[in-house]
Amino acid sequence: IDHLGPVARNMTDLATFLTVIAGPDGKDPRQPHAPSGIDYTAGLDDGIEGMRVGVVAEGFGFEGLSDPDSDALVEAAANRLADAGATVETISMPEHRDALHVWNVIATDGAMWQMIRGNGYGMNYRGLFDPELMGQTMRGWRTNAHLTSQTLKFVMLCAEHAFDHEGGSTYARASNVRPQINAAVDAALADHDVLCYPTLPFPAKEIPSSDATVDEYVARALEMIPNTAVSNVTGNPDLTIPVAGGEGMPVGMSIVGRQWDEATLLRVGRAYERLVGGFALSPMAMTRVGG
Repeated sequence: IDHLGPVARNMTDLATFLTVIAGPDGKDPRQPHAPSGIDYTAGLDDGIEGMRVGVVAEGFGFEGLSDPDSDALVEAAANRLADAGATVETISMPEHRDALHVWNVIATDGAMWQMIRGNGYGMNYRGLFDPELMGQTMRGWRTNAHLTSQTLKFVMLCAEHAFDHEGGSTYARASNVRPQINAAVDAALADHDVLCYPTLPFPAKEIPSSDATVDEYVARALEMIPNTAVSNVTGNPDLTIPVAGGEGMPVGMSIVGRQWDEATLLRVGRAYERLVGGFALSPMAMTRVGG
């Protein structure tokens, strides 16, 4: 499951970047059906007249976690797309809340056996291996395991415990639930061109202090992912854009589309960018650090 993608200051740069890097890679078999030769800048300004936008209710209002102001800003941003001609409606997708639990197991067990025990690659990969990198990774984590983060140590212990006591069946059960999440997202996208919800349930928080408890440290690392976990499970393209109206820390809105339909996401993002007159830097981002 990939999490990588281009980052840019505006939608035109983003579309240009994606045009350059997207498509099949002969050394990486994970994109066998990826379309090639697409110019993502073409049609970027075609607008979103007639598009259908589904605002996923379950992406808002996480008890004890969501920031009400962030939720309100994202909801307002999604509704603003109607000014560009889109039809915007709130929809319910209960499986959205299940994705985090599925992803927790896949990410914990999978990270341990691919990234740690498999030294960044694991087995049964049909692409190009880097033996030197694998060897260096093994020597690095074995020699410096005590320097890894509390979160990584927590993940390693949980995965080892699960495998020792369940033989990998926890990963298997979570993976078997994944198609249900995919089916729910596909069904929602059959009736809508894109789905929207907050990228994170709250603005950025302070990094825990050096004397923070393990519980606080791990919670801070993982509490931000209940919405992003959905696309991690399904593999759907997911664009996040900063929404207008916030003070201080930026607030992001996720725009999720059909498989291999990044072009539609870019059009929606561009439409919002034009509605608000461009993406302004957060006052926090404009604060100079250092000399």
